[in-house]
Amino acid sequence: MSNTSVNNVVESCYADKRHSVTINYNANIYKCTARDFTKENRAGYINSEGELVWEDNYLERRMNSKFKNKPCQTCRILPLCGGSCSQHAMENEGRDYWIRGRKKRSVKNKTSFVAVRVKSEAANLFFHAL
Repeated sequence: MSNTSVNNVVESCYADKRHSVTINYNANIYKCTARDFTKENRAGYINSEGELVWEDNYLERRMNSKFKNKPCQTCRILPLCGGSCSQHAMENEGRDYWIRGRKKRSVKNKTSFVAVRVKSEAANLFFHAL
């Protein structure tokens, strides 16, 4: 797996995690629960041997989709936002797109998370030094 995988993005969506799937009653596999569970939206299925079968290289396309958007590649806050929603990236595959509003909220949440973590680590270092 490459270092640019969305698995490395802090607090990314469950659908961006390589080993996270939703399995429907009929053995269809989905990554995003914000879409209808239709055959057209499925990412794959479980075959009769119980193996996950990804359609059209879906998993790899999804894992890499967020990092192929040209506006994101040149954006200075990409390391904080992580490219936003991979479902949105999949739906805009092959086109440049920009996500307004969500990006601000995403960056605010992630910077708050990092600030709390840094503060916590600093406190731990201080108390261990005593």
